[in-house]
Amino acid sequence: MLWKGVLDEVIDDLIQFFFPRARRVYDMKRGFEFLDKELPERYLCYEQGSELSYKFNTLCVKDYGDDVLVKSDNPFALVLLIAKSVFLKGEDMDEKLLKRKIFIAKLLFRKKLIKRKHNAILTFLNNYIQFEDPEKQKIFMKLIHVPFSKKKNAVGIFKIVEEMKMEEGLRKGERKGQQQERRRIVKRLLESKRRSAKEIAAIVGVSVAFVENVRGRKKRTI
Repeated sequence: MLWKGVLDEVIDDLIQFFFPRARRVYDMKRGFEFLDKELPERYLCYEQGSELSYKFNTLCVKDYGDDVLVKSDNPFALVLLIAKSVFLKGEDMDEKLLKRKIFIAKLLFRKKLIKRKHNAILTFLNNYIQFEDPEKQKIFMKLIHVPFSKKKNAVGIFKIVEEMKMEEGLRKGERKGQQQERRRIVKRLLESKRRSAKEIAAIVGVSVAFVENVRGRKKRTI
């Protein structure tokens, strides 16, 4: 869930990090739709002797040096810096993790990202790097008490985390509402029976799989 939470907000940055020319190929302004991780049952092959295989691009976070990630202007570089913390070794691990956690937090605040991306990465950082000694987390929370805006009264990380939880709840509700509206429109277009699933997907701005999913639900309710 930690990875899903941060990728929901920085997916465009992830794509551009690995594919610098992505903006020339994709219309990034349309946004992204996260599909279910499992294929619907109707897409699975049951024919005897048949085979279904998928190939995905893979990457190793070790392939990206800390110096390259620190210099990068792409917010996803911070996510990789956080992920690389699992490879730290040696004695005084809590001390090493604390220094790294504070260092990444300072980098994050300097970048002045839009609020939703800032909060998503901060949440990932705060929960991904854990200490054996709970006192280290208390130290981190105190040291990271820095201004979040230009107001005279500084907003500490406790307040930020509280705001993030509220905003995440609102975003979930908003996304659910958007999905329901898209399903309603797709259902209405399917009922007209004048357009193919591909045409409907293009009109509504969803995937063909989304349209087929609505079609399948519609059939089951009849």
